[in-house]
Order: sequence, then C-alpha cells, then structure tokens
Amino acid sequence: MNEVICPNCQAGLPAQAEYCDNCGVHLRAAPAGPRPEAAPQTVVEGAQLTVPICPACQHQSRAVAKFCDNCGAALAGLPPGATPRLRDVAPTMIESRPPADVPAVKAPPSDKTVLEPRAQTVSFVAGHLVIVATGARIEFPPGRTDIYVGREDPVGNVFPEVDMTPHGGEQGGVSRRHARFSLKDGELVIEDLNSTNFTFVNNERVMPGARRVVRHGDEVRFGRIKTRYER
Repeated sequence: MNEVICPNCQAGLPAQAEYCDNCGVHLRAAPAGPRPEAAPQTVVEGAQLTVPICPACQHQSRAVAKFCDNCGAALAGLPPGATPRLRDVAPTMIESRPPADVPAVKAPPSDKTVLEPRAQTVSFVAGHLVIVATGARIEFPPGRTDIYVGREDPVGNVFPEVDMTPHGGEQGGVSRRHARFSLKDGELVIEDLNSTNFTFVNNERVMPGARRVVRHGDEVRFGRIKTRYER
C-alpha cells in the first residue's frame, strides 16, 4: 500500500490522507518526503483492538491516530463527557486441542523372586537360671541343644550341665537326672525325666514325657528348689 511521510513528524500515513493523524498538520501544503524505516511492531494474537471513529466526519482512522487523517480533527482532545465512537475488532480465535492420551508404559515382568523375611529361630538353648533363695546365677553352656538339670554323681557317671548340688539340690529333693531343657519349633521347652519330686513351671506340674514351653521370667521348680529362667 502506498504511503506518504508527514513533513512535520515523519509519521508514515496512507497515501489518501489529507491530514497527519499523529500531529494534525495539513499534508497537501508541503511535498512528501521519503519514508524512514519503520520500527518493528509486535502483534499479539487474541487481543481486542479498537479503531477510533472521527466525531467530526465519521471517518475511520488508525488505532494509534491522534488526529483524523481525513479532516484533521483531534481524536484525543474531546470535551469532558464525550466518548469517541470505537469500532470493535473481533479477536482472532485460535483453536486449542488437548494433548492426545499417551498410553502408560508398563514395567517388564521381573524374573527375580522376592523372598519374604523368615522368622528368626533359636538353634541352641540359651539363657540362665537364677536361684530364687540366694540369687545365684547358673549359666547354660553355649552351643548346646540339650541342657540336663540334676545332681552330679561321678560314681554313676552323671554329669548334668546344671548341677544343683552346690545350691542345696540333695536336701531340696533334686534327682540326679531330674529334667531336660531342649528346643521345639524354635522355642525353649522343658520335660521331666521321671524325677522323684517332680518338675513345675509357674506352679504347674510337668508330666513325664510331656514338654512345657518356658519363657523369660517363668518360675521353674525342681523338687523344692525354685529357680527363675532368664534370657
């Protein structure tokens, strides 16, 4: 489109303009000069632009015009209360589509077998007995799966791991081979070996051939000798 240059402010104007819409000078009174290089403009899509209408001659001017380029009337200096007519320019509608669904990526099957943690089991008898009357402590020998309780008898070749002789075992009715501690399903158990004066756990008799679970803090009585099992 042909344009003319305002001799007063150097604004670029349409070729048919009679007046400069930037400064209002009459263009026909002076020859048009060469147009300087225009500065780049930024166009924002979707913004609503308004085009002013001259209140004097109803001519449509450019959005940035300060004066009507047809009659030279000022567009920015209207009296108070007056509103220039503006023509709405519909914004450009840009269609927006949601992104296509991306299929979820499934992890490849693993050939590794997940092992559940196994409950810790005891492989040997551990702990000690405390003589209730004196507080003496008798440790179980380490690494044994069976612990015999009784009284030592060298003549009869009886040597129990827990010898009650120093703790009044003979007077207390402890047999030479009185009872045995062992393990069953990972738990400590005790059985009576047909003793003369019996074996008790928490005042309950352990019958010969039967096994009774013993836990930390239980009272274990051999004849009349009371002990307490501790881990």
